[in-house]
Amino acid sequence: MKISVMISTLNRREELRRTLSKLSELQPRPDEILICADGCTDGTAEMVRQNFPNCLFLENRSTRGSVFSRDQLLRAAMMTVIRSIQISLVVLKIYSRSIPAQA
Repeated sequence: MKISVMISTLNRREELRRTLSKLSELQPRPDEILICADGCTDGTAEMVRQNFPNCLFLENRSTRGSVFSRDQLLRAAMMTVIRSIQISLVVLKIYSRSIPAQA
């Protein structure tokens, strides 16, 4: 099973940094992490590009909304199982319990 994780964000750079760091610790790790910065003005784009270059990063120059952003991410996702998560460590705990270990 191949897993994509999609995250859309608007000006939550530090929360996104923590979430991406936690995602890298999960077992199994997602096969693909997709991020859409939706009109961010807080340095989110630079942080992702510098610290998480393995993530697929999309950027809306102006705010288009979470539905538009998630649609972009869904169209870009390549894996068979796709999870859209909010920036939250609680969600990450649920995610890690709900995906069986890869064989």
